[in-house]
Amino acid sequence: GGGGGGGGGGVDSSQNRRPKEDHHQEVDGSFASMNDVRVIECNLRASRSVPFVSKATGVDFADVATRVLAGLFDEDEAPQRQRKTLPPLYPENGHARPKNFVAVKAPMFSFARLRGADPALGVEMASTGEVACFGADAEEAFLKALLSTNMKLPQKGDHVLLSFAAPYAHRALAPAYQLHELGYELYATEGTANYLLERGVPCSKVAFPTEQPPSSSTSKSTDGLLARDATDVLKDGTVRLVVNLHSPESTRLADNYLIRRTAADFNVALITNTQLFEMLAAALKRHKLGDFVALQPASLFHHYEQESKDDAWTDVDEFH
Repeated sequence: GGGGGGGGGGVDSSQNRRPKEDHHQEVDGSFASMNDVRVIECNLRASRSVPFVSKATGVDFADVATRVLAGLFDEDEAPQRQRKTLPPLYPENGHARPKNFVAVKAPMFSFARLRGADPALGVEMASTGEVACFGADAEEAFLKALLSTNMKLPQKGDHVLLSFAAPYAHRALAPAYQLHELGYELYATEGTANYLLERGVPCSKVAFPTEQPPSSSTSKSTDGLLARDATDVLKDGTVRLVVNLHSPESTRLADNYLIRRTAADFNVALITNTQLFEMLAAALKRHKLGDFVALQPASLFHHYEQESKDDAWTDVDEFH
């Protein structure tokens, strides 16, 4: 199911109402809900999560679920000769996994193919695929997953465009400064730029797309605003990463949409979530320190071609 939002009142109301809904529908499980407890999805499938968890833990949950439904783990129903025990998570033998690893699943989107669609995420399903990656820690697995989705990470000296709403400013400050320390050149829309400059984060201002940039024979106006707007620096390839943290209360709905849509149209990496921005900055910092290895993504087909039997995590006949 999708993710839900809202405050404590909505959560309490959802918890109080859910048993009645479950009983009425004769299903078991939780429903995603909003503040006013609207059911936006109600099903028992987990077509993407189950394979991911199975691969991460070494347990074929589809097989286990089928046997549970067939009563093969029920002492009262299953004949002794057919009775089985539930497999342990992270088995030591058979489908054993390496010790101390983290698995991250990253979504893939097709916004570039959907002309005019807003690359902003909500509770509805928007991804058209997902990639699961393993790493020694969360940052390594996260960065591998992003690379495997064909996301082009910025290199040292590349430009990054920042534009975030006031409610997210305090959380976006630290990762923005980390990007500056890593050698990225920062562009920012006016309100974001003023916030960063007042707190010692160097950046250059760009105009919002719906505003007329200053006309000048030089590259900047007297107030430091670049003579180009935010979409111009995306279209000419100057910017390699966009961080657009918008909120429902934003008065710049059209501008935020144009920034996100232009990033999708010109294949520029786009981050629209505060937690992802924090994780990305931390992962890029670790990567610069040389902590990560094997950050060269390859297709699964090519990986299996090059992998030796001794290095393989899975058996030849194991689920994939």
